[in-house]
Amino acid sequence: MKLLLLILSLTSSFAFAHSAESTAGFIDGVIHPLSGWQHLFAMLAVGVLSSRFGGSTIWQVPAVFIASMLFGLYLGERGFELPHFELAIAVSLILLGGLLALKRMPPLYMMVSFVLFFGVFHGYAHGIEIGGLINPTGFRKGFFLGSVLIHIIGVMFGMVPKQYRKYHKVVNASGYGYITLGIFSVLVGSI
Repeated sequence: MKLLLLILSLTSSFAFAHSAESTAGFIDGVIHPLSGWQHLFAMLAVGVLSSRFGGSTIWQVPAVFIASMLFGLYLGERGFELPHFELAIAVSLILLGGLLALKRMPPLYMMVSFVLFFGVFHGYAHGIEIGGLINPTGFRKGFFLGSVLIHIIGVMFGMVPKQYRKYHKVVNASGYGYITLGIFSVLVGSI
């Protein structure tokens, strides 16, 4: 019981980890994508998974995710209602985990559809928190840069040469961690 209370107390802080101060600017925007583990892990996974396709797809899949995330950010800032966005974020972790655990990738059109759809929810979660900023333009630019950097790190994690089999086994096994975190997020309800 004490362990459960400890876990719940730690995750309750994550529920509010995305709050942005009214004076937040560019640097705060860069740091903001790191403030929620669900978003951080999702962007890292998109980078890793895109690297498995090779070629220009390595950058196109993350670009689609970021574009749809920026659209979701816009929706959130403007006050649009996007129901069940927390659940969608948790489901995206579960699905990304499944893809990490697989040794075969889905067809590219499925991957692009997946990141296009779920990116909106990830962006929306950030957008509803930054509506009252004094410098929203600087914050948005920083948010964009921070998100790009996280995706690049994910791509780099995915581009480790295949000869490092133990490393790739760990990356594949991390998919089960993603699935667990996604299920935990659904059960606890703290995104």
